[in-house]
Amino acid sequence: MPLPLSLRPVLSRAVPQWAVTPRGFARFALATLAAVAALASAGGSAEAALRLPPGVRCVESGPYAVVAAPPADGKGGDTIIARKPTDRDTLCSTKLGPDDIAIAGHADGVRLLGAARGFVIVDDMAPTAPNTMTIRDIATGATVWQAHYVDREWPLIKPTDVTMLLYVGEGTPETCPDYDKLKAQNQRPVVMERSVFDFKTLTLERLGPRRCAAAR
Repeated sequence: MPLPLSLRPVLSRAVPQWAVTPRGFARFALATLAAVAALASAGGSAEAALRLPPGVRCVESGPYAVVAAPPADGKGGDTIIARKPTDRDTLCSTKLGPDDIAIAGHADGVRLLGAARGFVIVDDMAPTAPNTMTIRDIATGATVWQAHYVDREWPLIKPTDVTMLLYVGEGTPETCPDYDKLKAQNQRPVVMERSVFDFKTLTLERLGPRRCAAAR
């Protein structure tokens, strides 16, 4: 898929022929990351567009570029770094710079789900449902929201909010119409409800209806 014209200058190996201020570069770089994310959602490859190593992700979140790298040996979680862009060479670097913010290391055992509006969204990589979703403020490091969710569907992260299947509880004969069938298949019924967390108000809205399905 050909890249949009707006992406070609920053992705080109050639040095641009115009002078760019640090603030101007930051705005341009973050807009580029947002455009690459849109390209990926449309079926393209963000990694190929940004020339990233396999498994490395680089996404925009407010004034920050967020970079996540999986462990080389496959053990542990992502190493996650946030930085305010200053130049092309370090925009998506997996090396922690002196002014960068260390979000997580391999030993923390979390994976990056996404990022938006100055927040990072991670989960605890639990082998069975429910997983724990945590939303952190990049600037302060504070956890603004945390809850169990079911990862039958990858959370939908937009600039304004994140939609997920919120974990309600374990399924019972009363709450799960297919309880007996699932148990007979050695499946674990769980109850979930589609919900959306708003990044501006920091509030959760349950969209309903609740449903029961097998945990992964």
